[in-house]
Amino acid sequence: MAYRLTGRYAEAIAAQQQAVLRNPKNETLYTDLALSYVQQWGAQLSQEPQSLEQALEAAQQAVALNDAYWGSHVALGSVYLYQQRDEQALAEMERAVALNPNGAVIATLAEVLS
Repeated sequence: MAYRLTGRYAEAIAAQQQAVLRNPKNETLYTDLALSYVQQWGAQLSQEPQSLEQALEAAQQAVALNDAYWGSHVALGSVYLYQQRDEQALAEMERAVALNPNGAVIATLAEVLS
């Protein structure tokens, strides 16, 4: 997470992939991996189409492991937003807000709405 928060996305992705291999049933690891791919894409450090596909796979895995975890829905909604799948992005962010209506999660919904 420290790598992701400091913009070192390639290092974050490598570390998170290792963490997922060690604990493949942890939805938060998949969520963090998806967010690293999304933020790497958003920072224009990688515009490779497979980056968003990898983010999508990780986010979908996170939701499959625990549909009640709001963070997984934020990650999936973020992927959909970059893929310009607006209705799906909105649905995921609304689900995240329903699960955890705090300011940060509401801000992600506002991002989709804008």
